Amino acid sequence: MLLLSIDSAKSITKINAMVDLTMLANHLLISVVDAETGQRGYILTGKESYLESYYSGSAAVLVDLEKLKRLGRDTPRSLQLIDRIEDLTKKKLMELKETVSLYREGDKDSALEIVNSDIGKQFMEALRRDIADLESTLEGFAIERQKDLSSLQRLIFVLLFAEAAIFAAAMMVTYYRVRKFVVEPLTRLTAAVRHHRLSDTFAPVDIESKDEIGDLAEAYNELGARFYSAASDLVTSAEEANEAKEKAYLDSVTDSLTGLNNRRYLRTMAPKLLGSAHRHKHDLSILMIDVDHFKTVNDSFGHAAGDAVLAEIGVLLREETRVSDFVVRYGGEEFLLILDHTDLERGRKRLNTSGR
Repeated sequence: MLLLSIDSAKSITKINAMVDLTMLANHLLISVVDAETGQRGYILTGKESYLESYYSGSAAVLVDLEKLKRLGRDTPRSLQLIDRIEDLTKKKLMELKETVSLYREGDKDSALEIVNSDIGKQFMEALRRDIADLESTLEGFAIERQKDLSSLQRLIFVLLFAEAAIFAAAMMVTYYRVRKFVVEPLTRLTAAVRHHRLSDTFAPVDIESKDEIGDLAEAYNELGARFYSAASDLVTSAEEANEAKEKAYLDSVTDSLTGLNNRRYLRTMAPKLLGSAHRHKHDLSILMIDVDHFKTVNDSFGHAAGDAVLAEIGVLLREETRVSDFVVRYGGEEFLLILDHTDLERGRKRLNTSGR
């Protein structure tokens, strides 16, 4: 079956390759016509603009020839025709190139003489015949492949039908044996397990048979006991871990001296507050507070006294701000207030009130 499917896929691939080859041959002919149109337009009018069509058509012809030869390797019947098409195409390109070169060198009469001769026409007629022969050859080959493909598909269908019938018979036998020797005993075991599945505590299953189902029941009892024990330990560990995680997070965003938010928390929240103010177009005041003469306090009374002053300032700021306000110890004796829904003037008044 696998080999038939592979042969079928190969046939489809070859048919597609022939379609591509036919389209490419026609595109080659169109490219030659484009090049010839540009050559004739240039020689008959002397306008350089026609050369763009000549050059682009010539370049496309060379690309198409390479593709045509590459695709033709997989279709031996077409190789001789492709060689002839290549030969005629190159001769046609030489004729076009010669006339353009003569015209550009000033020998217009010679160029026109070649154009008015039948040599270019003969090349094109022969090229069209060979491309038509190539199409006919490829079409015949494609029809043969299509017939082969249809035969393969019919054979695959017959084999699939036979396999389906054998599979159905095997399934019926398997169903009977599985139901008799597996499903019915397991159904009894499942009913016992379902009876206890919503219970918070584990209750062993009471099946004492000496066969595989009995072994399964015994294993269930053992695993169930272990699971409930492990689950209890896991819940306890998870609760402790969550508490530790929450504490670690609070410690990481809280200034230990003042109990205010620290700069790390500021980096997280400031963009959110600024973004919200921008989106909803409401006021947001950011006030910087610097404690005057703090160095004098430290120098005169010691760092412990300075820390006590900072802690007291933290208490004051928490008491004088709203729940929606955001207070940060920015560093040293510097504090930062972010007042949501507050313009600058109201922010100053709030700051002056807090200062008093």
